[in-house]
Amino acid sequence: MDLKDLNLKTVPPICHHNALTKRLKNLNLNNNFLTILPIEIGQLQALEVLDMSYNRFSFIPPEIGQLQALEVLDAVCNNLLYLPAQIGELQALQALEIADNNLGFLLDQIGQLQALEMLDARENQLSSLPLQIGELVRLTYLDLSNNLDLILIEINKITFLSMPLKSMK
Repeated sequence: MDLKDLNLKTVPPICHHNALTKRLKNLNLNNNFLTILPIEIGQLQALEVLDMSYNRFSFIPPEIGQLQALEVLDAVCNNLLYLPAQIGELQALQALEIADNNLGFLLDQIGQLQALEMLDARENQLSSLPLQIGELVRLTYLDLSNNLDLILIEINKITFLSMPLKSMK
């Protein structure tokens, strides 16, 4: 469902349609004026791609963890301050794009994302990384550039990180 560039201030009640909750695979909310992702988002059982980039979200509701089919979460260019712990429940997630937000930390639960291949966390306010990032055995792309206060962890402490990474900035 393509809802990009519509100047939306609220997400339409798409979760109230039973057929959509069982079949919707792609939800594009890109480039609107959205501030709240409704908790009903967790009802979208078949959702594989959620593009919520270029909005004004400051948080993602914990119900995101119910999206067991989600493979791509694009939350680039928002006002995110943190990710919910339930992000670790997204066992199918392959790409997590959280660049250009206000994230000061990543939770330990990031290490539970066993299918994650791409993590783009550039241009945030990250000051450290959890050691659990080393548990991302399928990770091939990691971008941490422009996190000015980031203290990089010693590479030998992330022994399970598959190397070589295509991009570790």
